[in-house]
Amino acid sequence: MEQELKVGPGRPALPPEQKRKQKNFRLSPDTIALIEGIAAVNQMNDTEIVEKAVSEFAKRNGVELAEADV
Repeated sequence: MEQELKVGPGRPALPPEQKRKQKNFRLSPDTIALIEGIAAVNQMNDTEIVEKAVSEFAKRNGVELAEADV
């Protein structure tokens, strides 16, 4: 008697050959340093410095930022 495997709320599990492969990605040392810097500054609660760092990172990487609705 074959039993259907369940994953999550009522979803059948995929057979091993159909499972999605994990996507690996690497961050550049500059990106890692920026993230660590933002985290450190964020712990100090200095919003202006965090916004400036994010803005500079976005400019360097061609990312367009939207204004937050706060």
